[in-house]
Amino acid sequence: MDGLRETAIVNLSGAATMVVDDSSFSLELTTACLRGFGIRSDMR
Repeated sequence: MDGLRETAIVNLSGAATMVVDDSSFSLELTTACLRGFGIRSDMR
């Protein structure tokens, strides 16, 4: 099975995302992870 190479770069800066979670901790954690992949817009 072929997966992503270790040197692959993931850029989601043009992606539209919506994160919904009733736990504020999980919401912040997921948002921080997505920011690491290039997502910058944050609406609450």
